[in-house]
Amino acid sequence: MPYKQCEVCKKKFYSRPQNELSDTRGKYCSRECYLKDKQSKWIVLKCANCGKDIRRPLWRIRTKPMQHYFCSIKCYGEYKSKHFKEYSLANREYKDKVALELTEEILKKEYESGLRIKDIAKKYNCSYGLVNSRMRKYKIETNRARYTKGSCEDYWRRCFQRKYKGCQNCGWNKDICDVAHIKSRKNGGEYKESNLLYLCPNCHRLYDKGKLKI
Repeated sequence: MPYKQCEVCKKKFYSRPQNELSDTRGKYCSRECYLKDKQSKWIVLKCANCGKDIRRPLWRIRTKPMQHYFCSIKCYGEYKSKHFKEYSLANREYKDKVALELTEEILKKEYESGLRIKDIAKKYNCSYGLVNSRMRKYKIETNRARYTKGSCEDYWRRCFQRKYKGCQNCGWNKDICDVAHIKSRKNGGEYKESNLLYLCPNCHRLYDKGKLKI
């Protein structure tokens, strides 16, 4: 029907036929009704730091409710510095406590046991950046293979391309070589440098058949 009812004032108005199938058009009889409906879906709140009025959409408050709302990043920083006890990571006493717990021996032990940096941070209830900076300070070497996404074979191929100029056995370097396992994955072999070789396709097949020893 070309006539519709306005969602705000409930007045009947003429709507063009091409707008019948559209959900966004043909809902309001005038621009004033459109603005009224739009403003009714926004809520006026008070900034927790300066008390200034701020407007936020209703859908945002319903989907992501917050304890405090701020008009700017500056107000958020000022409020955080005044009420630092509400933010555990910003508490100086908390940081001092974590600094005493995360010593060089503990970090080495945790990392060598197989935990990643984010796992250590979760275990000691601190930030990722704090653990990362502490590991740099103590010069603890990290194994980047733990953080690779996707195939580990691609990662080690790139590493061996930089380390070796060609095949470790015959020196062939006309194309990309293969990453071979000393102990096969079927028998529990892992993607570790001590268990890998960089071989050309021919040497790789001979090594897998047991006809080549390196």
